[in-house]
Amino acid sequence: MRPDPGDWTASIVRFAAAVLAAAIALNLAAQFLAPALPVLIPVGGGTALGIGAWRWWRHRHQGW
Repeated sequence: MRPDPGDWTASIVRFAAAVLAAAIALNLAAQFLAPALPVLIPVGGGTALGIGAWRWWRHRHQGW
């Protein structure tokens, strides 16, 4: 029994539509994030340093 050619055609079209939707979503996210990077980078760095210092301080005073 042979598979219906319309089945794999519909599958390819659905996959292409999913790839297109993902590309559009990534493009929109990049457009929204690009102007916010001057704020997000220092905030992210400060947060990472704060979490690292907190974990180091807790580890140091737990007495492992």
